[in-house]
This record gives sequence, structure tokens and C-alpha cells, in this order.
Amino acid sequence: MGAWGTAIFSDDTASDVRDEFRDLIGEGLSTEQATDKLLREYAPSLDDPDDGPPFWLGLAVTQWKCGRLLERVKEKALGIIDSGADLKRWSGDARRRAVLEKTRAQLLSPQPRPTRIRKRYQENNDWEVGELISYQTPHGKYAVLRVLGHTTGSTGKHPIVELVNWYAAAPASLDDARHLETRFGIERTERGYGLSHAAILAATSSRDQPAARLCRLGLSAAPFERIDRCNTVRPWRHFGDYVDKVFAGPKRLFPGLGGDAHENWRAGDIFCHRTADGKCLLFRMIDRVDLKPFVRGAPIVALLDWNRPTPPDAADTLAVRPAPDHGKLGVHFALTHDEGNAAPEQAFERIGHSADVAGKGVRTTASLDMVVLRAERSLRVFALPRILLELLQNADGPMTIAAIWKQVREKGGENSAASLAEIDALLNYLRNNAYPFERVGKNSWKWGVGHPAAAWRWTP
Repeated sequence: MGAWGTAIFSDDTASDVRDEFRDLIGEGLSTEQATDKLLREYAPSLDDPDDGPPFWLGLAVTQWKCGRLLERVKEKALGIIDSGADLKRWSGDARRRAVLEKTRAQLLSPQPRPTRIRKRYQENNDWEVGELISYQTPHGKYAVLRVLGHTTGSTGKHPIVELVNWYAAAPASLDDARHLETRFGIERTERGYGLSHAAILAATSSRDQPAARLCRLGLSAAPFERIDRCNTVRPWRHFGDYVDKVFAGPKRLFPGLGGDAHENWRAGDIFCHRTADGKCLLFRMIDRVDLKPFVRGAPIVALLDWNRPTPPDAADTLAVRPAPDHGKLGVHFALTHDEGNAAPEQAFERIGHSADVAGKGVRTTASLDMVVLRAERSLRVFALPRILLELLQNADGPMTIAAIWKQVREKGGENSAASLAEIDALLNYLRNNAYPFERVGKNSWKWGVGHPAAAWRWTP
């Protein structure tokens, strides 16, 4: 179990309780019966300091919204809020505190009238494994799906499918489709490639599946791999747009910049790339990766902390540090390209070699143009901590995000082209890593202390 945000339902336990309570009511149980059943099911977790509070808070808010809040559930949730039990795992985070205060006011307010909750739709897909299904997208094109397997869960039995190479103005026959190969899902954006192979097609109601645009053709003769598990879920209402994007995008990916020069690269090689505006970006190769089934042997390169008009001297090249690793920024790339955006082999100039090849795995699969876009933004953001430290340390008191942003622009120039939201997110990230920043209210920061839950403490 875990949480991915400060909202009540940005938590696995709370969101599971919400869904299960609604399902039980939809199946005809009374509020008392549904509550008692959940209490029995979650009994081992109710005394857990991490899972207990989200259970009661999630159940209370769900019951209130449904007009079915029981007094015993309300009292338990209010007791958790008033005692601060839930705040312990958040180390007193002001955002979670604000969420709890809002939740307390909600639970004390008159609840809405009881709403009717329908039983959750249960799909029972009967397509055969290996069966080919003709599908017409909302834009009028015809594609063909191959059934790879099924998955069964709380919403029933859903098919796991892949696309094959048919996309035309007319539907395919079985003879047309039975020998077609897989069409792998490659979506190109300006910041990277989105890669997908198989997907679970999910219908949430009997009207959700586009039955009039589906036709069962027969069994495939081409080889395929049966799949019983899949992490990608695509609702039918969005699937047509996905199909159109896949067939409008590239068909294949290739390793490296373009050409085969990358085959001579070695882990530890340091490369310089000169951007169109004359800056030098440095990368170190750290490994190769097979992104099956899309591309094999793609070099993984790590961004180094360098963004200047000239490369470092030979003696200083090895001293250049890796750019700080942050999951939301681009610093580790599987370098690839498609048929339309290969870069010249000479776009990377080898300027040194280091025995230090440590680095994370692939964060982003991208071509050189995508890598440059993400790397330049990342380096701008990485330049901000020094400016923020100096700014807030010398401030007389709390500063609003708008004031901080204005000062950062004045002090950092072109290397500080970040939005207010980016600066606020960076301050919070640094605070969580024990940098001496402290949030004041919703929109201000001051020089203070690092996050008390951090594993280490920053020192000047």
C-alpha cells in the first residue's frame, strides 16, 4: 500500500475502501452490512499507523458523499483528524493538514441525500485467444486486433489485445488479416517515445464497447505470444484515438543517433553535442538496453552537468559531474530514432572516457532532438538551487512564489526560464531532501529547516 499525493483518495487503502464500499452497496447490502464486512476484511490493518487512518478517512468521506455516513464511522474519522494520528506519516506536512481540516468540515456538515449506487458492470468477454477482430475507429479507419489472452478482476473478464498491420479505409477479411505481423505501438511526442505492445480493453458499461464497429473474423495463422497479465489498460472510449496515433506514427525504432557509429561506443565514453544555439551538452554512455520488442542494443546515455558555449578542457572532462537525478526530469535516455528523425553520426563528438559508468536505468526513450529539448530544460532547473539558496537565505522573511520567480529571473537570466509551478515544485523537492527551505501557507517560502523525514540533512 502507498500514497502518491496528499488528497484523501491519493492513497491505495482509501481508494480501495471507496471502491469496495460502493460495490457492496451496489450489490444490495445495507450501509451497516457493507461497513461490517469491510471492517472484517481490513481488521489486520486497522491498527496499523499507516493503513488504519486512510481506511477510516476514506470510508467516512465515501459514506458522506453517498449520503450514508454512519455515526460510528464519522466519530472514528474525526478522532483520527483531531488526534493528529494521520499527520505522523506525513511529518506534519502543511498540505495534508489542510486536506484534513477540509475533510473535518465536510464530515461535520449536513450530508447529501442518499444516492442510488448501481451494481458495477461486469464484462464477460468471450473472444478466443488468437482470434482476429476487425475494429472501425471513430474516425472511420479500420484496424485489426489480435486477442492474446484475458484478465479477470473486479470488473469482469477483459481481453488483452495487440494491433496487427492493417489500417485502411475498408475492413480486412480473414484472408487479409490472418498472416499479418504485430504493429507495435510507437507514439512520438516532442519529449520522447511512448511504447506499448499489448493492452487490456476495458468496458465500464454495456454501452461502452462499440459493438457496431467490431467484427469477429476468425483465428490468426501468424505466430504470437499468449499473455495472461498486462499493466496497460485502455478504455474503449479512448482506444480509437490511440489506434489512429499509432498508425500515424513511426513503424520502427533504431538504436543510436542514426547510422551504426554507436556500435563502437563503449560504456564510459563521454560525448559532446553542440546545440543549434551554440551550447555544448555533455553525455556519458553508461550501458545498452534491449527494449523488447521495439529496439535492441540502444545506448543509454546520462546527461552531465555542463551547459556552456565550449566543452571542458581534456583535463577537466573527467571532473564534470552527472546532472542530478530526478524522476520528473530528463537525465537518462535510451538513445533511439525512427525513420524520420535520424541525426548525423557526427552530432556526438567523443571527448573522453571515464571508468565511472554508474547511473540509473532508462528514464526516457528518445531521439537526439527530444534528448536536447529535455536536457536543456533539466539543466535550467538544476541551476536553480544555487540561486534559491542565496535568495532565501538573504531574504528578511517569507517570500511569495511570484516574488521568488521575479528575483530568480533577474539573477539567473536565461538559465532560469522556469515557471512559477516549476519553482514551487523544485523548492518542495529540495525541502524533502533536507535543504533549508520551509513552506509558509500555500504560496510562500522562507529560509528554515529541511524536511524532518529526510534521510540526511543538508549543511552549507
